Amino acid sequence: LQAKSRAQKKLADEAELLANANLMKYRQLNAALESVEHRASNAENGLQRIRSKQRIVDTTTTKTLNQIKNSPSFDNHSVLFAAEGDEEKPSLHNF
Repeated sequence: LQAKSRAQKKLADEAELLANANLMKYRQLNAALESVEHRASNAENGLQRIRSKQRIVDTTTTKTLNQIKNSPSFDNHSVLFAAEGDEEKPSLHNF
């Protein structure tokens, strides 16, 4: 009876050790996952900031180009883009 009791206690101790080892692995993996999720979130936020800034730059550039184009001193015949195939090459012409 004592041998059976010792064997059960040994099995319980081994199961507890295995459970603790698995719990430690789980906590490590969970911490790593949270770190990766945090880094991914930061990367997404950074990408959104870059895209937002690019939209602002594109909008500002478009407005500036339209202002230049609509200004009285702009000669829209001074620069023409001649398409040859898929390439666009600027060529200067004075009319």
